[in-house]
Amino acid sequence: APCGIANSNFQSGLDCACALGYVGSIQWAGPTPSGDCTPAHCPVANSNGEDGPSCACRDGYEGLLWQGTWAGACGAVPCLIQDTNGIAGPGCQCADGFQGSISWSGAEASGSCSPAPCGIAN
Repeated sequence: APCGIANSNFQSGLDCACALGYVGSIQWAGPTPSGDCTPAHCPVANSNGEDGPSCACRDGYEGLLWQGTWAGACGAVPCLIQDTNGIAGPGCQCADGFQGSISWSGAEASGSCSPAPCGIAN
């Protein structure tokens, strides 16, 4: 029998289960399914904290979060921009003696660092 439970995988019969990022239970009474699938709470450190499939790593982090439960992690992404402090993720900034700005969009860093003017006379 078809499964029309919201936020399920919509598979027929006993293969019907909550979709990725959702939790709940689905029962069958003859050909009729019942139950509910609600967004799973997202407790992952360095994530956006949004429940359900909207849970994602914050800018400067990446990882696989949902594996049937919130089993994954968000790890800091290496900062590959030249003349930075070498710190991964949002802690990446221009090294001492350099100026500029670094910004993150998801796991991608952008920006640049250039030598800072000396400003010391003689």
